[in-house]
Amino acid sequence: MMWTYDRKWYDWYCPTLYKAACVDVKGPNATFVFSPSTMNWTDAQSYCRKDHTDLASVRNLEENQQLLDMVSARGDA
Repeated sequence: MMWTYDRKWYDWYCPTLYKAACVDVKGPNATFVFSPSTMNWTDAQSYCRKDHTDLASVRNLEENQQLLDMVSARGDA
């Protein structure tokens, strides 16, 4: 997934490297974490599954807003 300036998520092929948005799930709670370096989708999935739970998956509007706020605050968008 890729977030763009129109604040929407898109799932298209992109050869560009990005920091991975990972999720740590503990029961009903999810915490989002960004990888320290850029990587392709396959490497991002491996990284997230090794060091966290998996790649981030937005389950509701609250999680969507949390991720959007994190991306905006980081200035990576």
